[in-house]
Amino acid sequence: MWWLIFTLVPLLLSEALLQRLLYLRRFFMHQHQNLLLSGPIIRAGAARADSGLRVGVGHRIKLALGLSLIPRGARLVVPPTPTPLWTVKGWQRMPDINEYRGSYAAAGRTWPGVVREPYPGGFQTFIWHPPMADIRSRTSHGACFSSNGESGRYQIHFHTTPSSLDHAITGIERVLQQACNGRA
Repeated sequence: MWWLIFTLVPLLLSEALLQRLLYLRRFFMHQHQNLLLSGPIIRAGAARADSGLRVGVGHRIKLALGLSLIPRGARLVVPPTPTPLWTVKGWQRMPDINEYRGSYAAAGRTWPGVVREPYPGGFQTFIWHPPMADIRSRTSHGACFSSNGESGRYQIHFHTTPSSLDHAITGIERVLQQACNGRA
């Protein structure tokens, strides 16, 4: 008989606690629905939500037994930007080939570069005369820059393949910024 009490009582308590948590969540969401803009972001045309980004302040509700609850607000739709970042930065697509030419800019300096897209989603990036001494001494990306025969031209290897041309360009500019300023 004692085993029945020891197994059912915690189960009943946890069910009651769960019901209380659900009640508090519904109450809080009803009371503060117009005050919070937090929750998953859904981009127009996207198949899933990116739950990592929140807009507004999340308020923590302290509950019994050291538990807390952070409610989520309504979803916020972020439309895609109409112009790609590579065009804003002045990069140009070469006609009849999948190649983009422009300049990487960081810390008030620029370096000429080329990004080739031999197949959709694959990027080969090149830069001319990067500050290799600074890249080797101030960043951990010295091995990512490899000289490939042509004078002053370096090919850049990515640990993770960039998802777009914009990510390829900004990733290289971030490394150059860190190399020139000593910080990201």
